[in-house]
Amino acid sequence: MNTFCSVPFPRHCCCTASRWFTGLRHLLIFIVSPIICVRRSDIPLMLSMTLIIVAFSFKISAVPFHMWAPDVYEGAPTSITLHVDRPESSCILPFLAGYFFTAFQAFEPYWTTILIVISILTMAVGTVMAIVQTNIKRMLAYSSIAHAGYILIAIAVGGNEAMNAMKVYLSSILS
Repeated sequence: MNTFCSVPFPRHCCCTASRWFTGLRHLLIFIVSPIICVRRSDIPLMLSMTLIIVAFSFKISAVPFHMWAPDVYEGAPTSITLHVDRPESSCILPFLAGYFFTAFQAFEPYWTTILIVISILTMAVGTVMAIVQTNIKRMLAYSSIAHAGYILIAIAVGGNEAMNAMKVYLSSILS
């Protein structure tokens, strides 16, 4: 095996550890490059914005922080599974939109790029993983992860039409 870390890579896999880390490095450069180009006085504000994105991503089960949702859905009783986190997440997302459009208006190009990447990954991972599930509760969890990506893309796009579409979508989920 051609690895230099503790993560085992199968021999039949075409990607070695060096290729994997190179791809990860390019992804991180794409995400972090807007932060590098800011003034020194804006670094604490950018750090707080990043931590808020991480916190909201964990709450709504966005892709880097989505692994808790299938386990919680599977472990919950069947009568509780449908009510695990959808109402709370549906109420959190409009707050997230309002928060970013007011508090971080000056950094809109930065957080929209981050939210677009997170939403695309969330939609893709949620949909693909929902297809391959054999447990119905885990499938519902990955479906809710994909739905969080659909709503995140509306926040990233912004504008009145996107916010109205998000409100209609959330009202259809809650009803």
